Amino acid sequence: MSAISKRTATVWAGIVAGTVLVVVVAMALVSGQMPAGAQSEEDGVTGPTLQFGCNVVKVAAIDPIFDPEHPHDHVFYGNTGIDADSTYESLVNNPNTTCANTYATSSYWNPVVKDGTTEVNQPRRVSVYYVGRGDQTKVQPIPDGLQLLGNNDNGKGDYRCGAEAAVTSPPYGCTAEEFRIRAHFPECWNRASLQPDSLVRMSGGACPSSHPYQIPTIRMSVHYGNVGGVLEGPLMVSAGDGQFLGADFFHADVFAAPQEPAFRDAIKKCVNNVADGAVPPAACRPGLRPDTTLDPSGPSGTVTSGSGTFTFSSPEPNATFQCRVYEAGTTPGSFGTCSGNGTHDVSGLANGTYTFEVRAVEPFSQPFSAQEDQTPASRTWTVDSAATTTIAAPSNLTATLGGTRRLPKISLKWTDNSNNEDNFVVERSGPNGTTWKVLTSSLAANTSSYTDKTVVSGGKTYTYRIKATKGAQSSAYSNEASATTK
Repeated sequence: MSAISKRTATVWAGIVAGTVLVVVVAMALVSGQMPAGAQSEEDGVTGPTLQFGCNVVKVAAIDPIFDPEHPHDHVFYGNTGIDADSTYESLVNNPNTTCANTYATSSYWNPVVKDGTTEVNQPRRVSVYYVGRGDQTKVQPIPDGLQLLGNNDNGKGDYRCGAEAAVTSPPYGCTAEEFRIRAHFPECWNRASLQPDSLVRMSGGACPSSHPYQIPTIRMSVHYGNVGGVLEGPLMVSAGDGQFLGADFFHADVFAAPQEPAFRDAIKKCVNNVADGAVPPAACRPGLRPDTTLDPSGPSGTVTSGSGTFTFSSPEPNATFQCRVYEAGTTPGSFGTCSGNGTHDVSGLANGTYTFEVRAVEPFSQPFSAQEDQTPASRTWTVDSAATTTIAAPSNLTATLGGTRRLPKISLKWTDNSNNEDNFVVERSGPNGTTWKVLTSSLAANTSSYTDKTVVSGGKTYTYRIKATKGAQSSAYSNEASATTK
C-alpha cells in the first residue's frame, strides 16, 4: 500500500463499510445514547469503577498490534518499554510505567491529533477507567496479552469541553482550558484468540452467547490543552505517510500487560465488589502524576540580592507542591513544603549558584506512592552582590488608535522580557518628533499595556518607546511605535 497504511485503510474501511475491529482501546468517535445499566458517562467516579491517570511516554510512528510495517504517528501512555516489536512478555517484564498505579503496566495509545491548526496538539495525559457494566459481579479478569482496538463500529466515542456534559461531535468553539476525547470499548470476548476481532460490545446489558466472557469496560479520556483558547475545527487524525483524516478516524489501542495479582485484586475491589451508585474506596482513584509549571518571575540569571519569590502552578486544580533549594556542588536535600500556596520565598542566600526545584503532588496519592511530578520544574541562578543588574528590554511594542474622533486615545502593548523589573517607563515623542516626554514611570512590574488618553485629534502623529527599571538601573529601550490621530 502506498499513500495510506494498511491499518489506516482497514480502520477507515471499517468506519465506512461496517467492518468490526476490536482492540481494547477504541477511541472511536461515534454517536449513541448511554446503554441501560451503564456507568455514568461523566468523569466523576461512582459505582463499580477503577480509574487512574497516565502521562505520555512518547510519540512514535509505530503500531505494536496491527501494522508494524505501515504505522502512523501515535501517542503512547503507560508501559515505558513499548516498541514496534513489543510482546506481552516484554511488556509485563518491564515494571516501569507513567501511570499512577505501579501495577498499570499495560500500554495505551491513540493517533496524533491536530485541532484546527498546522501544529500537532500533544495530550497532557490520559485518564483510564475500568467499569463494571450490567451485573458487575460477573465481570471476569482481562486475559494476559489481550489486544484491543476500537473504532466507530465496535465502540463509542464522545467529547467534553471542560466540565460540560459529553457530546457526540467535536465541541468546536470550546473556550474551556482543556477538552477531552473519550473512547468506550467492547467488553465481550469469545475466548477464540487474543486478537482484536475476538471482542464485541454488550447488547441489552449482557454479553451475547457467542461472546460470553465479560471483561471490564475500558474508557480512555484523553486530555488536550485548548491551544489559543478556542477549539477551532476541524479535528484531524494522523493516518500515516504524513496524511491526516477527519475526526471519525480517531481510535485507540490497549495491549493488556498489567502486573498481577495486583491488577486483578484492584478490579475485584473497585469493580466486582462495588454497588451501583456507591462511592468506591479511595484506592480506586489514586489520581494522576501532575505536571508542574514554573512562572518566569523570580530570580534568574545573575542577581545581586539573596532573596526572591518563585511562582508556580499545575493544571491539576487540587495539586499541592513540594520545593527544595540547593547550592551548586552540594547534594540536594529532600523535597519539603513550599512557603506559600503556589509560591516559595528564598532569603539570606550568600554569593553563589543555586538551583530551585518544585514538583506538584496529586492529592489522591495515598495509599499509593510515586504520585508526584516525575520531572520537577527547576531554575538555576547566581547570586553576586557586586554584579551590575541586567534588565531585559521590552519588545514588540505596538501603538493602536482608538476612542472617538473628538476624544482619541492610543493603546500600547508590548512583550515583557524581564523578570526582575520594579517598574516600566513610558515615553512619548510629540508631534514634532524631536523630544521625548515621560508619560509614566510607575507602571508595576509585569505590566504589558498602557493607554495614552492625552493625545489630540487633527492628524497628529505620536511615537512611543518603553523601558524597564529596577532602582537606578534601566533596560535598553524597546522598539518605537507610532499612531496618527484623525
